[in-house]
Amino acid sequence: MHNSPLLSNSRPDKMVMIVDDEPDMLAMLRQVVEKKCHCQVLTARSGLAALELLGQHQPDVVVTDIKMPDLN
Repeated sequence: MHNSPLLSNSRPDKMVMIVDDEPDMLAMLRQVVEKKCHCQVLTARSGLAALELLGQHQPDVVVTDIKMPDLN
């Protein structure tokens, strides 16, 4: 993970989307990503919400939970 260009370069122009249906996990992941890569972070609490955001934004990286209630 330390060799990732996204994490090694503090780039506010980069965007990460995090998708998880667990609010505590979503909040923790957001904090870690913001602190480590200093980039814009989008969050979604469902697969459907993530798809909606993808229609509006083009994140550089998407981190997602595998099992979610509405869409895996």
